[in-house]
Amino acid sequence: MSTGLIVLIIVVVVLVLLALAVLPRMRAQAAERRRQRELEARRTEVAEQHRTEADARTAEADRAAQQARAQRMEAEAAEHRAQASRAEAELHQERAGLTEQGLRDDEILPDRDSDPGRARVVEEREIVEERPARAEGGRERLFDRDSRERDSRFAQETDDAGAVRDDVADRRR
Repeated sequence: MSTGLIVLIIVVVVLVLLALAVLPRMRAQAAERRRQRELEARRTEVAEQHRTEADARTAEADRAAQQARAQRMEAEAAEHRAQASRAEAELHQERAGLTEQGLRDDEILPDRDSDPGRARVVEEREIVEERPARAEGGRERLFDRDSRERDSRFAQETDDAGAVRDDVADRRR
């Protein structure tokens, strides 16, 4: 055999040995790259699923918040209606009390001048009571225009300390 043939065989054997040594590494690297691509694809898929779920839950939370706002507004409206009903009830209670005291007779009786015992409106919108009213302690007392004027003059002349009180009388007039 010739030397050339021996060198050729040695070169082929070395190349085969190198190929056998390098080939598993190359296969391992190829498999690793393939796993990395699969992992990246799976990551993208799972991340997209999470984003979809997050979007769905955000939309659900927005709907729930909107319903809560609507319910809150509905509750506030109901509270306002309840307050209005209470106010109307109080108004009717006040009217009932005033009617029982005879202070709303002008609304009950159609003819104002036919009942001389009722209140009538005089100058400066003062109500002068012409009939007896029960005072504290069960005594009866008459309210008339003269007694109001007398009280006004007294308040004008002095106060508790004896000072002149023109401003009080001016306010009452």
